[in-house]
Amino acid sequence: MAIRKILTEGDPALTKVCHAVTKFDQKLWNLLDDLKETLEEAHGAGLAAPQVGILRRAVIVMDENFEPIELVNPEIIAQKGEQDGLEGCLSVPGMWGYVKRPEWVRVRAYDRNGKEFEVEGTGMTARCFCHELAHLDGHLYTELTDRLYTTEELDELEDPSLEGLIQAGHTVCGVFCQPDKPVGRHQNKLQAPPVKQAALERGIPVFQPTKLRDGTALAQLRELAPELIVVAAYGRILPDDILNLPPMGCINVHSSLLPKYRGAAPINWAVINGETETGVTIMYMAAELDAGDIIAQAATPIDPDETVETLHDRLAQMGGELLVKTVAGLAAGTAKRTPQDESQVTFAPLLSRALSPIDWTKSAKAIHDQVRGLTPWPATSTDILNGETVKVFAVQETGESTRKAPGTVLAAGKAGIDVSCGDGKVIRITELQAPGSRRMAAADYLRGHPISV
Repeated sequence: MAIRKILTEGDPALTKVCHAVTKFDQKLWNLLDDLKETLEEAHGAGLAAPQVGILRRAVIVMDENFEPIELVNPEIIAQKGEQDGLEGCLSVPGMWGYVKRPEWVRVRAYDRNGKEFEVEGTGMTARCFCHELAHLDGHLYTELTDRLYTTEELDELEDPSLEGLIQAGHTVCGVFCQPDKPVGRHQNKLQAPPVKQAALERGIPVFQPTKLRDGTALAQLRELAPELIVVAAYGRILPDDILNLPPMGCINVHSSLLPKYRGAAPINWAVINGETETGVTIMYMAAELDAGDIIAQAATPIDPDETVETLHDRLAQMGGELLVKTVAGLAAGTAKRTPQDESQVTFAPLLSRALSPIDWTKSAKAIHDQVRGLTPWPATSTDILNGETVKVFAVQETGESTRKAPGTVLAAGKAGIDVSCGDGKVIRITELQAPGSRRMAAADYLRGHPISV
């Protein structure tokens, strides 16, 4: 495999219509491998062959689980709905534009061995399908947007808490975040936390200490002399000497209605446990994890079919808005301080793959909530389909009843795979991922893995 040069706007190769692939040979395999390696190196969501100067109809698209999908001679055969969102391109670096795309698309394509298959995608995956297939016909997304924005102009891409404080007129004297983490197949590349880039674009100093108790972070904070420290999803407990440093204290943005769901994964556990409401809490930080006095809270309902991914984004925005109001109250001296009710405390421990296996003796609702709460990671799993363990990413409660034993496969077809549960109800698996394969609709899985009912 090799990392190829990505052509940028203005190169004539990007305006030409690509030829269909007719030979599924080693040359094609090398191209697909190079596209994946190049895409991984560039940290992109999709890459088409013409972007590396090869006028053939082949693309790579990353799915919701960041697994590559190879599409040879792809064509969109169905679409519905509409979404309007930001879009960027590796061939137009540093620029973004708002583009209307279908909310859902179905693509027919061939794999590297010439076998035909179909795959569908919604949201960002649908957008990537449309974007990359347009490259094959010589089109760039810039043809579909009225204006291009630079990264610095897109406040929507920045951390809601940081951006909210800046927009409210507060001076942010420094940002502390986790060290850059190794990514990629060989773990030989470093990826910075998103908040780091947002801070650097604003000219805000960034600090990434590996330890908080060796005195280095404390010395840096003393030099900055902040009046208030705000923590949002930092993932570390601050030692007492830091907690006691700022005159106005240290406050935390937490994604639950404390005292419920103290801990590392409050959003996940609220969904797993079938909660109908959650929210965000701004609290004073204390030595014990998430145990400080509450300053402000805001609640929001959890939709019965909502996943952790969409709920996370909504709570992040709510947290940023509530933080701005809370800081204003602290400055004005009107903010209240309410101790947590220790009798109502529940916990949200770290997630692990040990939570993944589906217990079919549980109720259909409990299984539905488990899948919603563990997507995209660590994802639920089951081995009832042909004996192989597959990841399950989406299910539906059908409302139907059965007397079959829990875990019995009742039906397998275009709608999905119906399985009996412990309460006599039926769950339909609609999206899954087999070992060594990509995330796909259950109907696509059944084409290559027929199941006896």
